[in-house]
Amino acid sequence: MLDFLEDRDVPDLVLEDRSGWTGPAMHPEWFFRSFEQWDWWDRKILPLVGQGPVLDLGAGAGRAPCTCNSGVCPLQLSMPRQVLPRCAGVGA
Repeated sequence: MLDFLEDRDVPDLVLEDRSGWTGPAMHPEWFFRSFEQWDWWDRKILPLVGQGPVLDLGAGAGRAPCTCNSGVCPLQLSMPRQVLPRCAGVGA
């Protein structure tokens, strides 16, 4: 993610689970798309979050709160530490 955020080349990523299965992983670009570029279900659900507290388990890169304008600040678990300063810079 840091390579992507710092405009460095990011190779194709591979996801591997415990069984040994491998498949393509999401490119870091996916996590930093603008709200308008999100899948329709994400665009529909996020505005419905009007009250807190919110607990986001498996938050990944923290894409939702980095663009959340509802005033609800989710408590996120699993956000990579290196991404926190970047999200803080965009208002999360």
